[in-house]
Amino acid sequence: MKNSILAQAFEVLTERDLHFENIGKDDYRNRVIGGQILLIFLFTFFFGLIIGSYNSVGQALITCIKLWMLLFLTLTICFLSFFIVQLILGSIIKIRQLLILILSGFVMTTT
Repeated sequence: MKNSILAQAFEVLTERDLHFENIGKDDYRNRVIGGQILLIFLFTFFFGLIIGSYNSVGQALITCIKLWMLLFLTLTICFLSFFIVQLILGSIIKIRQLLILILSGFVMTTT
């Protein structure tokens, strides 16, 4: 299971130092980004399901979708401006590494 997408995404929770050390490497796998997006989607989906379940089944499903869309639209809008600010401040971080860092932060806060 060590090579599965979810196991690689959970690396940020189990082996935090190794995860942040691997982000600095250029050959860090793109599967981690996909796995972290999947984890965030699952956790926000279940959170929305729980929040909306106090009304009805339909409300629970709509809340799942709304919560997920709110999170990822916010991430999309803020990510580009955050990357531009990082460039202005003189950071040499690549866009892929910054995306992994931001998604890692979301994974750590949603679990």
